[in-house]
Amino acid sequence: MELRAVLADAMKMLLCNPRVFVPRIVTTAMYSAVTVCYVMLTADILSVEDPVAAYSIGLKALMLLAFMPALYIIDLLSYAMYPRMVADLRASRRVSLSSALRDALAAWRVVLALGLTLFFLFLVILVSSTALAYIFATSGNMLILAVSALAIISLVLIFAILVFFLVPAAVLERGGVIESFRTSVRLGLKHKADILKLNLIFMALLSATVVIALEATLEGGLTFMSLLPFLLVRVLQVVVYTYLSLANPVAYIRVTVTARPTSAQTHLNDKNL
Repeated sequence: MELRAVLADAMKMLLCNPRVFVPRIVTTAMYSAVTVCYVMLTADILSVEDPVAAYSIGLKALMLLAFMPALYIIDLLSYAMYPRMVADLRASRRVSLSSALRDALAAWRVVLALGLTLFFLFLVILVSSTALAYIFATSGNMLILAVSALAIISLVLIFAILVFFLVPAAVLERGGVIESFRTSVRLGLKHKADILKLNLIFMALLSATVVIALEATLEGGLTFMSLLPFLLVRVLQVVVYTYLSLANPVAYIRVTVTARPTSAQTHLNDKNL
């Protein structure tokens, strides 16, 4: 897999095809709406004195919390739309959002399995980080902190390598959960060096975006001066997330295309047999 070619292809698709932004615009808008609702509810809770009104605000907060798993699944499904879009672009076809959505929905079992696996990994990291913080607070041992942090980062990177090709394998090959996981693990281990580099680039981009996003919060309320940087950061998130969503299936298609023998090679092998 040529790393520079993968990044260049994804960038070209990003710049030349506005339709590829649509799934990420939708999910980012939904996350932004939830954030705004959260800020409004927080402001209401801090200012309310009537118990009945407080109960009503509490119900709204619970409804918002209950919506988060659905939004998480929608986010994963939007990510699963990109393999079909990339395949269309590489075949010089017009991007069909409806076809991409149908293919993503057809792979719902794999998407759900990935979502549950990511959630489990998040819980492991959360518990590990909490335990690590407690150990460091009680002992002050920097060596334990460094080794534990390195272990957590290594776990994340190994996991990212093993599931890197899971979604494009499921969407483009229409495989089941076990088959798609096997394909992803096999290709991930085979191209682990390049995938590790890609994931490090992805992590750097995501980390920079998260840091910028944290600086553009709505703590000052819903004013123009707070909304403007908030919206600008959301635009940046759309661009970065779309680029990462494109790069993943671009890498998969490049790997699988080069791994498949051409018709001439197949004919020659059959003749030799």
